[in-house]
Amino acid sequence: MRIVLFLVALALSLLPSIAGAERSAEATRAWRTAQSLLDQGLPDPALEKMREAARLAPGDIDLHREYIDLMVSEGFAGEMLGEYANKGTGAAAVYLHGRALAAVGDLAGARDKFRAALALNSNHHWALQGLGSLALLEGRVDDAIGLLKGAAAAAPTRSDVHNRLAAAYVRKGDHEAAFAAWKTATDVDPTDHHAWLNWGAVLSRDGRNEEAAEKLAMATQKAPGYPLAHVNLAYVYVRLHRYEDAIAHFEVALAINPRNGTVAGSRELVQRIASGKTPASAFEPLAAALEAETTDPATAEQKYKELIALVPDFAPGWMRLGLVQASLNKAEESLASLSKAVELAPDDGAARYNLGYLLLGLDRAGDARGHLQAAHRLDPRDPDAITALALTWLAEGDADTALAWYDKAIAMNPADPTLWVQYGTTQAAMGDFASGAASIRKALVIAPGFLAAQAQLVTILREARQYDEALAELTKIEAVAPNNPSIQAERASIEAARRAHNAGKAGGVRISRILLLDQAKANEAAGALASGTPFVQVARSFGQGPEAARGGDVGYINKTEMRAEIASVVNALAPGQTSDVISLGSAWVIILRTE
Repeated sequence: MRIVLFLVALALSLLPSIAGAERSAEATRAWRTAQSLLDQGLPDPALEKMREAARLAPGDIDLHREYIDLMVSEGFAGEMLGEYANKGTGAAAVYLHGRALAAVGDLAGARDKFRAALALNSNHHWALQGLGSLALLEGRVDDAIGLLKGAAAAAPTRSDVHNRLAAAYVRKGDHEAAFAAWKTATDVDPTDHHAWLNWGAVLSRDGRNEEAAEKLAMATQKAPGYPLAHVNLAYVYVRLHRYEDAIAHFEVALAINPRNGTVAGSRELVQRIASGKTPASAFEPLAAALEAETTDPATAEQKYKELIALVPDFAPGWMRLGLVQASLNKAEESLASLSKAVELAPDDGAARYNLGYLLLGLDRAGDARGHLQAAHRLDPRDPDAITALALTWLAEGDADTALAWYDKAIAMNPADPTLWVQYGTTQAAMGDFASGAASIRKALVIAPGFLAAQAQLVTILREARQYDEALAELTKIEAVAPNNPSIQAERASIEAARRAHNAGKAGGVRISRILLLDQAKANEAAGALASGTPFVQVARSFGQGPEAARGGDVGYINKTEMRAEIASVVNALAPGQTSDVISLGSAWVIILRTE
């Protein structure tokens, strides 16, 4: 239920096909499982299987290209770059490094790597494809076509090369040349559903819907479990007024991925059209809006408004409008649109989630919680709603309840490294640095080299005053991103903190405390400690001083700076011992001598 813009119908699909690739049965099985999970709208477990496939097939370029894109889309760009920076010196390894750089937007670096791969192997069709794709991104369409023709000459039996060449012809506006390239692609590999899909999509754009339906039917035949093929065919059937056929293919797509709200909304609109409740003219604004969402959100907003003018009680239209407005930073308009979607469809979990998440982003955690709880009730297995609920409690300072919700999310999705990072960060913010570091390390076991996790681990170790460990983790990051000024600044910060720590340690003792302004609460806190509740937890729950958020940790203090009644108690404590309640007149305190 994340606020995301889903795949739009009639989009060119350029992923490589599995068919014909040489890889082990184990790698093929892991890759197929990953792709199936993606089709079901489950990217987190898909990434876990994709990592497995990449480990099993280190030299499989088809597989690794898809792995690179999934890593970036799931937020692991830094980790991915670290992996591909050190793959080797052969043409394939150099190409993959370039592909990784291209995926994160470093086009100049990617171009250098693609050229280096060609210097090692002048017929390396992947490098030629890479340069052609960069030329397309930069608007140099004729250069792209020339490079992709070279790739096709170097690998004439690879359908994906012809598929990409066809996409370049589409950019030029030469659709007949594109159709010829897709004809070659499907002749070379009749099972390449991406080529059939793209061919049909462009035919439909040209208004040749009968021909488009024929090509798209081939795509669904070759890949019956690929939902985008069914969605594209459904849209063409709508244009042919074959509404029942369209609804049937929407149903197939939803059977594969029930979480795709875009497909569910499209099906609902077509059902309305088929029943005569909604004018057929409402379909084209929806199709245009979906296609424009990621490339031209302003146009998408206008098209959704046209749709709603025709069908004012269409909740999915209001929700999509709200999401597009959010992407345009129109917060109040987005709030109004999403609120209307919830008003029209109060039991739509996606609408509830999106409204709640928007409210959370507007610092209205209390208002957000009700909608997020409704989303959770409607789909108890959705980890996004659970994580968002944790964030509402964290925003209001209730870290204990936030951790309880994170526990629930992790129990459902224990292989999600991002969840472990969020969990560990919250634990550390509560002063439990040991548990926080342990959770971050679990994230790194799942996703070795996850730079965001490593950076957070450095921060936690520094705050826990484990300076040598923090510097060791920082060195690992520096190996992937050398000469990064933020790394140098962090190193200086750690060294400065260590100097200050050592200076304090030389003349003082390290203590933690629970400061309370009510004697009854002080006695209650002492009782909790006596029953075995950890000091950091009692400090967070009961403490009223600024150190409570850190689990009571005050750091090193010189005894001469303490009040006499506290200094005398601290002198009598051995490291690890806790005092009784100490009265300070208008306040009460419990001391733990930590060192």
